[in-house]
This record gives sequence, C-alpha cells and structure tokens, in this order.
Amino acid sequence: MSKRIAETIQKIRTFQEEARECAAQMTMNGDYIRQEFGNVRMSDELRNRTQALCVDLGEIQLDLLSEVLGINQLLEQDASNTEILLRVNLIE
Repeated sequence: MSKRIAETIQKIRTFQEEARECAAQMTMNGDYIRQEFGNVRMSDELRNRTQALCVDLGEIQLDLLSEVLGINQLLEQDASNTEILLRVNLIE
C-alpha cells in the first residue's frame, strides 16, 4: 500500500474518476455521431473520415482506461510521484 498521504491519494482517485468519465463521454460521442450519419448530408470522403474518427475515439477510450488502471498498479507498488505524474500527463 502507498505511503502517500490520504489527501494525495484522494486527488489521484478524483483524477482517475474524471478520466473514466471522459472515456465514457468519448464512447457516447462516437456512438451518437454514428447514429446521426443517416441524418447528415456529407461527401463520401468526409463520411469516411468521420467514421475513422469514431473508431479512433473507441480505441483511445480503451487506451485511456488501461492507463487509468495502470495508476492503480503504480500506487500498489508505491511508485514514485514522478512515475505517477508521467502516467497522469500521458492520460491528459
């Protein structure tokens, strides 16, 4: 278990919660865009690029959640603040 003070751990947990919420929003936004394709006129090129963006949002969401879970591992290993901050910066 981490030797960090409770306030620091709480800030890290809050950050993780907000990052998970961001990931959920990315997924919902991608889903919404896909649902609205039939209602929007656009060129085939723009439609293909938009579909690719939706795929990217899903992949980024999975990467984001993986990195958030990685913070838990760092805390369990009592990793340095620098290591945790690097992971936070990557997520941001």
